[in-house]
Amino acid sequence: MSITAVENPAETQTLEPAAAPAAAATSHHGDHGWVWQVTALSMVLGVMLALAINTTNQIKRSGLPWKGFGVSAAILSTYQTQNRDLQDEIKTLHHQVDELQQSARDTSQTTTTLKEQLQEVRMLAGLVAVHGPGLSVTLKDSPVKRISDISPEDYQQYLVHDADINGLVEELKAAGAEAIAISGASRDNIQRVVVTTTARCVGPNAVVNGTQLSAPYTIYAIGNPKDLRSALEMQHGYIQTRYLDVLKMISIEEAQDLVLPEYTGRFSPKYARAAASNP
Repeated sequence: MSITAVENPAETQTLEPAAAPAAAATSHHGDHGWVWQVTALSMVLGVMLALAINTTNQIKRSGLPWKGFGVSAAILSTYQTQNRDLQDEIKTLHHQVDELQQSARDTSQTTTTLKEQLQEVRMLAGLVAVHGPGLSVTLKDSPVKRISDISPEDYQQYLVHDADINGLVEELKAAGAEAIAISGASRDNIQRVVVTTTARCVGPNAVVNGTQLSAPYTIYAIGNPKDLRSALEMQHGYIQTRYLDVLKMISIEEAQDLVLPEYTGRFSPKYARAAASNP
């Protein structure tokens, strides 16, 4: 029993001195760790300082405004310059847009004027339907009883001829008629009178614009009804010299609104060509 009791204290004394060196080693490493942290932080700060100095020198060398406010002030100055340039460009573009709009308005007015002039020319040429006040002049063979021994030449006076149609058309033009048309017995077939129109007898019918019309014939004229009638009924005019009134071959009616169709034929000039305009 005493032997066992003596061995335990000896073991205790041997173990306690062995733990001391480990504790000392731990204390040594803990005292020097902050040195490495400070060293790393110093290196990072040095690199950042070097970069800042280098950037500042580059800005100065580039000629950008430098007032000691750093990189943000230089960038702001650049943006301000670009903004002024853009504002000037916007003003220029606005001016160009105004000029284009004015040009478009002028072009539109010119186009409208040209369209109106073209419509007038087409109307005068008979290429569009028209309406207005005027006269309806009807020609027919004479209902007056003929003398039995009348000569063939005198007998022809009782019949309507192409010369009668053409003569009345010319009288109406001279009196100021603005549009003229001719129909036969059928009022559904009205031929507009144009520069190439003429009536020509072919047998018992009259051919107008290549279309055969049968008697009685009606001439429609748009214009001042009073002036047109006065021109036809004047003394020694076509009606009197041709005895159309005496032979009861003509009747005249005034109309408040005649409707004349457009010319439906074709113009096919073989020899006429547009002449060069004078300089």
